[in-house]
Amino acid sequence: MKKPKKFTANDARLLEEYFSRPGRAENALTYQEITGFLYAVACSPELIMPSEWLDLIFEPEREPSSTVEASQVTMALLSLYNLILEQVAESKIGFPPGVTVAEDPTANLDEDAPLSRWSKGWAAGHNWLSDLWEENIPEFLDNELGSIMMILSFFSNRKVARDFHREIAKGKESLEEMTGSMLLLLPKAMDAYADLGMAIADALDEFGDLPEPPARAAKVGRNEPCPCGSGVKFKKCCGAPDRTEVSSQAAQDDRAYELRVTLKNISPPVWRTFAVPAGIRLDFLHHVLQTVMGWTDSHLHQFKSGRQVFELPHDDDFPFFGDDPPPPPRDERKARLNEILRNPGDRFTYLYDFGDDWEHVVKLEKIKPLDPETPLPACLKGKRSCPPEDVGGPWGYARFLEIIVDEDHPEHEETLEWAGDDFDPELFDLGEVNRKLFELIGLVKR
Repeated sequence: MKKPKKFTANDARLLEEYFSRPGRAENALTYQEITGFLYAVACSPELIMPSEWLDLIFEPEREPSSTVEASQVTMALLSLYNLILEQVAESKIGFPPGVTVAEDPTANLDEDAPLSRWSKGWAAGHNWLSDLWEENIPEFLDNELGSIMMILSFFSNRKVARDFHREIAKGKESLEEMTGSMLLLLPKAMDAYADLGMAIADALDEFGDLPEPPARAAKVGRNEPCPCGSGVKFKKCCGAPDRTEVSSQAAQDDRAYELRVTLKNISPPVWRTFAVPAGIRLDFLHHVLQTVMGWTDSHLHQFKSGRQVFELPHDDDFPFFGDDPPPPPRDERKARLNEILRNPGDRFTYLYDFGDDWEHVVKLEKIKPLDPETPLPACLKGKRSCPPEDVGGPWGYARFLEIIVDEDHPEHEETLEWAGDDFDPELFDLGEVNRKLFELIGLVKR
């Protein structure tokens, strides 16, 4: 079979006409229901081959009128599936042609409304794959999946919507108000469902199973090697007697910080939102930032809050010229995040590669209770690819982007070869980032 072409509005009309013909089984899927069904398949924790779902869609009571028609419909279905797979992989979630959303939220609950049919199809797809989800999803993510499922299935029919409303609203809002809220939440739920499926799939590829939440660190003897990996005895490193009382309290913090890191002087912006324990040490936070952004940890770095610098100790002593010298740098291995950021809105700067001078703004967005069952760090969302290492900083990266899109530029081929032909400035793979964070949990103590 030849490779499916790009899915078009004509393909949508072909499928809508074919799957709405008289003579099909009563429970056969419509076109809009197929789009929801395939969205569930595309987000599965395990890869589902087209041969496994095509038979479900081509139910036996209704055969194509010709071999040519069968080929056209099959190719259109494969093109549709490829479109949905691309949207999931690139975090560009949306509805295919022919699936529209009514402006009146409650109109989307009508049985023949395209969104209602999409939701019904998604529910059928998820139910078909329920065993895969139950076998592979960690217990600590059950509640998150349950919330996502409620939103995605809300529009499948009015009875489902009324049942959710009766159970959740408890008289605090009308069904119409709740329907409007669910419509606003729907894109985020679609995105979260895709991210969850991809994260589990990536972890299964890497580990064969999702790692359990890390156990709390055991006590370390004062003469044993420090668990931070410095090679120094604990009593002379993180257990040194001169650690301040605030650092001791910081280590016992039972809160989680939701942070947003944004790369300065890049347009459109490159950013990530991620969660870490509030008491995380800055040397481990450095590894987390490298991972979520996509750097390779090939250069020096430092943290800066106001005039205070935090960095790894080194022998270089840079002179200061002026009447008001800054405080001496602090060892980042002996400082914790909640010493720097205390309230939502607080921020500091993370500098990486003093030659290219990549400046990141790290902002505290939310503070939540630390759930011992949820492994942290975890990346929540983000946009766009990290620039290549050694590209020349923000200004070099801007020139780099101009060159790679201009096929007539004399440096086009050379630049593509240097960066790799597959470099995509718009690509952000949340599942891959979280897979690497899972690895990091086992490599570096927090």
